[in-house]
Amino acid sequence: MSATGRGRPAQSATADCEIVISRVIDAPRELVFEAFTEVRHLSRWWGPEGFTTTTQSFEFRVGGAWDFVMHGPDGTDYQEWISWTEITPPERIALLHGESRGDPNAFESVLTFEPDGVATRIEMRTVFTTKELRELGGLPSAGLLVDPAELALDPGCADLASLPPARRRNVEVLRGWAQVPPEDAPRRIRLRFFLRPVELLSDGGRVGAVRFERTEPDGRGGVRGTGQFEDVEAQLVLRSVGYRGLPLEGLPFDASSGTVPHRAGRVVRAGAVAPGEYVAGWIKRGPTGVIGTNRPCAKETVLSLLDDASALVRERAPQDPVAALRAAGAEPVEWPGWQAIERAEAALGASLGRGVVKLADWGSLLAAARTAGAPQAP
Repeated sequence: MSATGRGRPAQSATADCEIVISRVIDAPRELVFEAFTEVRHLSRWWGPEGFTTTTQSFEFRVGGAWDFVMHGPDGTDYQEWISWTEITPPERIALLHGESRGDPNAFESVLTFEPDGVATRIEMRTVFTTKELRELGGLPSAGLLVDPAELALDPGCADLASLPPARRRNVEVLRGWAQVPPEDAPRRIRLRFFLRPVELLSDGGRVGAVRFERTEPDGRGGVRGTGQFEDVEAQLVLRSVGYRGLPLEGLPFDASSGTVPHRAGRVVRAGAVAPGEYVAGWIKRGPTGVIGTNRPCAKETVLSLLDDASALVRERAPQDPVAALRAAGAEPVEWPGWQAIERAEAALGASLGRGVVKLADWGSLLAAARTAGAPQAP
């Protein structure tokens, strides 16, 4: 996508399967939104720099499609197909993009339009999921096993037609694996569902198995335990980032959902909103959604805070908050310290032949911050 506007486009891979592109356009939101809804505009600028398009059919509505051919500067033609899955003028457009209708590798994109002064900030989030899932089944010397009974445990996946396109394709791939016996291979990958680890079992001082509890949908987007357990033999256990919230001293906590009780982001204590306390993210809503879901979640909380701002301003803050923190016995990390932490993380990544590697404990973070005044290597 190319466009004329101020600033440079920002593009980052927020995950292996998600790309985010943002750009500020010097035009009102309604006008920018219109440029995405009419083929006379799209045909002029859609695609990479130097490409042109020929439209075969165009119908901008939910369920409608745009069939077109992109012509590359080297003379190569690319057949393209887009279908719109959500249209909320002038705020949001969701679409499915592939080479043709029914393309198994089609991907989803969501475009949001937000005012930025007199200009408009566009953000496009594109998620690629099914292709990477399929590639798991193509790993050499590895057979894939999926239990069809476990796939059937989620009633939300029973009706494929009711699922969003990306989720539907993922379920179709998993069902396909479940119906085909795995190839005879020296290694097996077994995908399990609705199990959560509860205990590591020892065998002679080393891990010998993992005990799992069977879970089931709780009707609120999460799962709950059933009290049924299963032991799986294991000689190596790898821990990934946890998804269940933990209580924080001083804050109310709902142990059943792993969240802080709230109303529109306002923390709730004993059934009443606690002034000046707010929450956002998974600790607010539980482990649901993707990276893009955090944006409206955080927006709801920030809007609540702004609505409460006049009531929260009861006394003038000290002129120097750093001095106030030190007087209270806290030693804040100032901006040079944060810059020193960034340098330390970059250096750690370089020593490992990688990009930035985050410092994951307080001791390492504070030690890096204390180097803020030290001479830097040339």
